[in-house]
Amino acid sequence: MERVPDAKTLIRLAQLLDEPVLKDLLALLVTRGRERRVVQGRRLRVDTTVVETYIHYPTDATLLADGIRVLMRTLRRLGEQVRQRTRAVGRRVFEIAQRSRTAGRRVSPKVRARSKARMKRLYQELMGIARAVLRQAEGVRAGARDRKAAAQLPATIDLVRRVVTQTRARVLRGDTRFPGKVVSLFEPHTEITARATWLSPPSLAGW
Repeated sequence: MERVPDAKTLIRLAQLLDEPVLKDLLALLVTRGRERRVVQGRRLRVDTTVVETYIHYPTDATLLADGIRVLMRTLRRLGEQVRQRTRAVGRRVFEIAQRSRTAGRRVSPKVRARSKARMKRLYQELMGIARAVLRQAEGVRAGARDRKAAAQLPATIDLVRRVVTQTRARVLRGDTRFPGKVVSLFEPHTEITARATWLSPPSLAGW
């Protein structure tokens, strides 16, 4: 009957523990419950709730920009010389947003085709920048002296690689149902509900 932590705390703990550890904990709870004859252990029902997370609208362009910015910031903290790419990334993200509006309006097929072709090139350039920063981050990770700053690199590298992969699938190959889409680098547990709001997954929120 002790006080239970709020949902956000439970979500962050779930992220830190990861799925295998959580499964072991749940299995241990069931085992203890059976030993004390509190439960029979045949079924486990979890009462869950969905918790909203506050993130910006998740386009592939802005996710790539977030990943590049976070990696560059971490590399600078580690004392690395990082090529300044902020303006180049910002220009491409801005133009992609402008082109996407043009492609969605009632314009001639020719204009729409030109906008889509240009957007495709801009995305390829953004992914090229992301891959360059990823290569530098991979090279730095093993030999970094600042262990605290370097500890963030593996998770960030993995997330940015996933964003590059999903962008390639969605934008270049037209696979709009790419599974396990990353919608935020800062709240990576977030999933999209059917109502198109940005929410934490029910499987974590109720633990």
